Amino acid sequence: MTTPYLKNNATTTLAQDYDPATQSTLTLAAGTGSLFGTPTPSNYIGVSAFRGRSPLSIMKITGRTGDVLTVAGALDGTSLVNLRATDRIVSTLWAGVIDDLYTQIGVGGAQGTQGNQGFQGAAGSQGNQGSTGSQGPQGYQGSQGTQGNQGFQGFQGSAGSQGNQGFQGSNGAAGSQGNQGFQGNQGFQGAAGTQGNQGFQGNQGSGVAAGSTTQIQYNNASAFGGATGLTWASGTSIFTINANSTFDASGYGFIRSFVFVIASGFPATTGQNKTNQLTVPYDGKITKAWINAKTAPTGAALICDIKKNGTSIWASSPANRIQLAIAATTGTQTSFDTTSLAAGDVLTIDVAQVGSTIAGQDVTVQLTTLLRNT
Repeated sequence: MTTPYLKNNATTTLAQDYDPATQSTLTLAAGTGSLFGTPTPSNYIGVSAFRGRSPLSIMKITGRTGDVLTVAGALDGTSLVNLRATDRIVSTLWAGVIDDLYTQIGVGGAQGTQGNQGFQGAAGSQGNQGSTGSQGPQGYQGSQGTQGNQGFQGFQGSAGSQGNQGFQGSNGAAGSQGNQGFQGNQGFQGAAGTQGNQGFQGNQGSGVAAGSTTQIQYNNASAFGGATGLTWASGTSIFTINANSTFDASGYGFIRSFVFVIASGFPATTGQNKTNQLTVPYDGKITKAWINAKTAPTGAALICDIKKNGTSIWASSPANRIQLAIAATTGTQTSFDTTSLAAGDVLTIDVAQVGSTIAGQDVTVQLTTLLRNT
């Protein structure tokens, strides 16, 4: 005789599909097989299969190994059907169980009088939560909301590329003519001309008193009483000479000045080789130095040093250097350590001192010499 049994709260899902044509077992979700007890062929359990809320079949289970149930057939006139993984498997009460109970109990006698109502039993435990229903249809779209506030201003973009260069403008009007420059130093004496024809002998002149000057017309060097070192070009020239000693024994008799313009239009400044360099054209000697300024120095003297070939002509006595005393605009000097000059010597000027309160301005230094003419 076979006896069915029931298991409270025994519900689970299939772990894989089931095909009754090829399979005789159900594989449950892992760890749920023990909910269904230990069925045997003589003490079986009936389980119902559901898909969603729809019953599919009632199956007779006669064995269990772990989470695998042995299917012996269908119950209560249902049929074995194909099941899918996740279909629900539940231990349920079916009509056949009630029929078996009536059979085993037999036909009852006449109904006795109703007994007193028994006490209400304790509430049973809450059943397992049913599966989640399918999602309902999408609701209607709501009305459009009000417009939101304006967003913050975006960052400034990068600078654009530089534009093309514009067309060149027309030439401007010519500027006004600048001021005339300062006069340059006197140029060197030109070469002697070719000798002219000898002139007629003149009448004998009268004597000249010592210390006086006269004009002499000459046609050769003998007119100067045998002065040495002179070379004369032929022709007629007029010279103003001193009757006593216009030419010395070395033949130095032509006056030549070398001019240094130190500061023209602005205050003088100290330094070496402050102007252009001057070249001596012929042999000769230094006789005197002059200095002049439009604006006198104050606070201290203005001192200049003239150099021949880089060496001061006052090398041994620098106190004698040509200078403008405080508040003075002119000065002279006739005392020199070096007086001799040779053709090709280079003259330069240094400014050693310019005044301490006001510097001298528009300063000119002049060096007077006697030279040969060749």
